[in-house]
Amino acid sequence: MRLASFYVLSILLISPSLAIAAPFTVDMTAPLHEEDGAISKHTEQATKDDPKCEKCQPITVGFAISHALNQAFPDEQSLPGEQKWARSVLADRIRDNKAAALTASEVALIVKLVEKAYPGVYIKQIIPLIDPNHPAPKIAE
Repeated sequence: MRLASFYVLSILLISPSLAIAAPFTVDMTAPLHEEDGAISKHTEQATKDDPKCEKCQPITVGFAISHALNQAFPDEQSLPGEQKWARSVLADRIRDNKAAALTASEVALIVKLVEKAYPGVYIKQIIPLIDPNHPAPKIAE
């Protein structure tokens, strides 16, 4: 029995392509939080009847990523229209998706754009969700 287990384990370690992993998905409906732990809200939805925005919708991971994908960043003024379109299609696909599957190239693009678009409090929540293997950066000396 131990010998059989050893051979199975050896095959899996030698040939990881034989092991079938479930696709990694991200819940894009998860809310983002402020520094104090409070859920981030769409404060533009505040009304005179709800000035503290208690009824405002939360800002979700998917909304934040979608916003970053649809931004026109100053260093991307010459980005071809087809790439802007592709980014917008990706944003639509994942925005409200409870089980969004992302390719490695989509993750890399999202990481790059989220880092440009948001402060650290959002970056530290979004990047580990979409790329759990992304190491936390060190403070530059």
